[in-house]
Amino acid sequence: MAHDARAQRATSEARSFKLEHVPLELLHDHPDNDYSMEREALDELRESIRRDGLAQPPLVRECDGGYQIISGHRRVACYRELAKEDPQAYATMPVNVLADCDDERALILLDVTNLMVRHLSVMERARRYERLWNTVPALRKKRPELKGVRTSQIIADIVTRETGQSVSRATIDRALAAGKRAQEVGALVGMHADELIAPWAQELTEREGFSPDVVKELASRDETVQRRLLADYQRDGLSPKQFERMISYEAPKTDVDIEHALDQVIRTLRDVSAWRKKYGAAVDTYRVEHIRTQLDKLTNGERGSL
Repeated sequence: MAHDARAQRATSEARSFKLEHVPLELLHDHPDNDYSMEREALDELRESIRRDGLAQPPLVRECDGGYQIISGHRRVACYRELAKEDPQAYATMPVNVLADCDDERALILLDVTNLMVRHLSVMERARRYERLWNTVPALRKKRPELKGVRTSQIIADIVTRETGQSVSRATIDRALAAGKRAQEVGALVGMHADELIAPWAQELTEREGFSPDVVKELASRDETVQRRLLADYQRDGLSPKQFERMISYEAPKTDVDIEHALDQVIRTLRDVSAWRKKYGAAVDTYRVEHIRTQLDKLTNGERGSL
């Protein structure tokens, strides 16, 4: 597994730890570990360990007569599954035991190491940084030199120091903003559950990058228009930002916009009528679609002025 193979490259060489082989029953999950254990990913990792061996031992600390996992919960879970099949081969597991690690640092490392080695959703990444954010007040009390230093810069320094990988303050600010936006989108999807068709509700919740404005705009459209917009979005492979630009352009915002859309419909209908009189030909599909699009704009953007 690529993420797990990078695990301890992301846990700085500057740390003091030693390799030990410990019984599986002495390994305990960290109580604040909230990372998902996707079945498909676990199966892939388990088979990788079975085939190639353990790429990198988990990082742990001594705690309460056993060992508390800091990084490597999935690897330990896979070892436990393999031990059920072959207890003798997987009775013990190699781990890197971190010395002199108190509760505060263990929690920081739990978040920091996984920031570097896991594929995290926007919300998961934001939660990691939020939890690190909450540790800063205590750090300021211990280290007076941190007074006046921006919190996101302190977090960036922690991540860089503990992982050996440079992270900027701007990266952290963007991650926190994206997490807040995703949270707002999720809340709005719940509020507009009755107005949104199910495929859009699922897409808005699961795909990252949509804004709250898109949720509100879609919820204001009827089912027919939502389905057409979904078909356009899927057919053209639009990104959330591209779709937002499209739907923003499509919706009339003022009386002038509405009058313009109405004029386009009238002109198109006149063109169609003239074409049929002159050539006696059927109306082409493109023109029909264009008329329908303009009428949709009027129906959904109309503000009571027409």
